[in-house]
Amino acid sequence: MTALRQEAHQVLDLIPEEDIEQVLSIIVTFKNKEKSMNYDAVYSAGGMLQQYADTTKWGMEEGAFEEAMVNKHAIN
Repeated sequence: MTALRQEAHQVLDLIPEEDIEQVLSIIVTFKNKEKSMNYDAVYSAGGMLQQYADTTKWGMEEGAFEEAMVNKHAIN
């Protein structure tokens, strides 16, 4: 995974679940207009989203998805 893709994943992980559909719609719109896209505006928007991040919890994210999948699929 490239550093840019990793950064994109980290920013997307900060978005509340109820806003994901709207963000995906924006991304699709950007993709459709990629040739005329203002990438500075996109990066700026990503920076604005970081204000909602609780930086004290970033360390807890390491391995959280994998653990959730193990718990989800565990035989009870």
